[in-house]
Amino acid sequence: MSDFAFLRARGLARGTLAMWDKDVLWLLSSSCGNFSRTCVFLLVNSGLSWAFNSVYGPHSREDKLKFWEELCNIRDAWSGPWCITGNFNKILQGRERDTA
Repeated sequence: MSDFAFLRARGLARGTLAMWDKDVLWLLSSSCGNFSRTCVFLLVNSGLSWAFNSVYGPHSREDKLKFWEELCNIRDAWSGPWCITGNFNKILQGRERDTA
């Protein structure tokens, strides 16, 4: 049996979706930020609790600063293992920008 949590898409920003097997992971808590969804899981076979964070990074400079602040706040609130994944929308080279 599986379960899921998501971050709703807003405007041009896409959302995220996290899915897990409820026989392997138990959801202890979940919260939604402006740019991320955080789930705290318990690993059933070991009793280890850990945080999983799915992100969709913004495009504007102003929102990027808010995005990184949000991630710092999440990390400061959690002292255990933490996994973060998603789309950070980080442009490394100008040619990566969409010109359409």
